[in-house]
Amino acid sequence: MTEVVFNPMGWIRSTAKVVGCSLSLVLISVPIAAIAQQTPFVQRSTLQQGTRGQEVTELQAVLKLMGYYTGPVDGIYSEGTVRGVSAFQQAAGLTPDGIVGEGTWNRLFPPSPGAVASGVMNPASVPFIQSSRPILRQGMESDWVAQLQQRLNQMGFFEGSPTGVFGPRTDASVRALQSRYNLEPDGIVGPSTWSILFP
Repeated sequence: MTEVVFNPMGWIRSTAKVVGCSLSLVLISVPIAAIAQQTPFVQRSTLQQGTRGQEVTELQAVLKLMGYYTGPVDGIYSEGTVRGVSAFQQAAGLTPDGIVGEGTWNRLFPPSPGAVASGVMNPASVPFIQSSRPILRQGMESDWVAQLQQRLNQMGFFEGSPTGVFGPRTDASVRALQSRYNLEPDGIVGPSTWSILFP
């Protein structure tokens, strides 16, 4: 029997029980937050129902972290994974076909705020590109959240210094912004909310 454990530190560990003893195998040896900082040049496969392997495991782990997937992180692209991918695609403004191609990968693993195809530049000098921004929600922690908090602060919806942690205070600020601009106040920062923050 194989048990995959997803813990708050963002690591995935698979424990296989073999004849009364336990053997632990680290499937992903870097925190999820570090994976999300990969460059846009990472070549990824197209994934769909029936696919198996490490990329599926990584996909399931990230979807689970973001709250779109509740099934096992087992590397098997099953019906549950299709539903999770479709839900993420819907929230990201993509066609919810349940197939992970280049567009979906780029939303799941956007380049860091300062990363540009030609190299690294000051993010303030880079025009706003809608597709480069991830979907953010309560419970997440990243540089993107800090950027969100800084912008909310500039617009008068968030008090204090950016922490990079999307907690209840940030959630309330996002909902206040969404209500003010006649968006559904769901606390999820998707394309519509980003377009208000960076018109």
